[in-house]
Amino acid sequence: RDEDLRLKDWLHLSLAYGFKPNQAIGLKQLAHQLIDISSEVSWELRFYSRLSGEESVSLVSLLVTPWECRGRWTL
Repeated sequence: RDEDLRLKDWLHLSLAYGFKPNQAIGLKQLAHQLIDISSEVSWELRFYSRLSGEESVSLVSLLVTPWECRGRWTL
């Protein structure tokens, strides 16, 4: 991910970004076809921080993302 994280004021799951308004109906139909809302789910809450400076450069050279998971919890 190259862009900064966007602040959220409520929890949600984004399935698409940057689509044109006239594509909304088709994307909604596609989501309904692909996602079975009656399926069993398990959620995990994770907190990430972006690495910076030399730490980030060395990780990129190892083909590892410059994000580090600081904690995770099964909900």
